[in-house]
Amino acid sequence: MKVLSSLIVLLAFVAATLAYTSQWGARRNPDRLLYTDNVFNATRAGQSITRDVYFPKNGQAVKNITLIRAVDNVNNGTGAYPTLLSGGPGFRYSNIRFSSQRNYGINFRIEYYGN
Repeated sequence: MKVLSSLIVLLAFVAATLAYTSQWGARRNPDRLLYTDNVFNATRAGQSITRDVYFPKNGQAVKNITLIRAVDNVNNGTGAYPTLLSGGPGFRYSNIRFSSQRNYGINFRIEYYGN
């Protein structure tokens, strides 16, 4: 019985902290934060939302990307799913697609590291 109650508490904790944070690449010693972007789209009733985020923005000089971290600001399991479509680590550009769950929005922070 004690094992079952411990398992239930553990599962409840995991469900409460579920987030769809993704990371592509690895950060090395000389890398620095190149850019931070906040991605937000409000909820649409009965619909899912898809949004593409491109880096760099127009007119931005960019070095080589080594790490992209997409941090989900919603920790209850209702966040969006990030997918790296093109570019990323080893390139000077990236395209990330965010797809929300039906009836929920998008709320992410993207961090780009490079050298």
